[in-house]
Amino acid sequence: MMSERVVFPKPCEVAIVRTEVPEPSKGQVLIKTLVTLISTGTELTILSGDFPLTQLGLDMDIILSFLVTQILVSSLR
Repeated sequence: MMSERVVFPKPCEVAIVRTEVPEPSKGQVLIKTLVTLISTGTELTILSGDFPLTQLGLDMDIILSFLVTQILVSSLR
């Protein structure tokens, strides 16, 4: 199954990419998202290019993945 996701290739640029969604493994579920948005906090800051790590040339998808991971880990503590 294919899915569309929003990515920020570089500051002030938004793109929608289609990616293959893997089948869920045993014990996992697949949830369909009907609506999403760009948050006015972290994502908008990254999109504008004002996020310090983007100024170092780091890929914004990597930064967002890192931030989401940190949020999930923090919520488990």
